[in-house]
Amino acid sequence: MGLHKLEIELTDELLSRIDRVSTQTNHTRTEVVIETLKDHLPEEVGSKQITKEERLEALQRAWKLVSKLEPGRSQAEIDKQIREFREDRKYD
Repeated sequence: MGLHKLEIELTDELLSRIDRVSTQTNHTRTEVVIETLKDHLPEEVGSKQITKEERLEALQRAWKLVSKLEPGRSQAEIDKQIREFREDRKYD
C-alpha cells in the first residue's frame, strides 16, 4: 500500500475550518483531512453508515417482534413474522 498525492480545491471557509482543527489538535492539515476521511468515508460505494439512533430503533423493533413470540406457533405464523420483520427494514 503506497502513499499518493491528491490535489483538491477548497473554499476559504473550509480551509479555515481545517486550519482551526489543526491548530487545536496540534496536527497537520494532512492529518486532519485524512482522519476526517477515515471517520466519514464509507468502506464501500453505496454503503450507508448506520447511526447509533438507527441501530437503537432497529433493536427496539426487533425486541417488539421477539416479545410477541409464544411457544406452540405454527411454521406459517413464524414465516409471517419473519416476512413482516424483513419488510420493515430499510435498505437505502
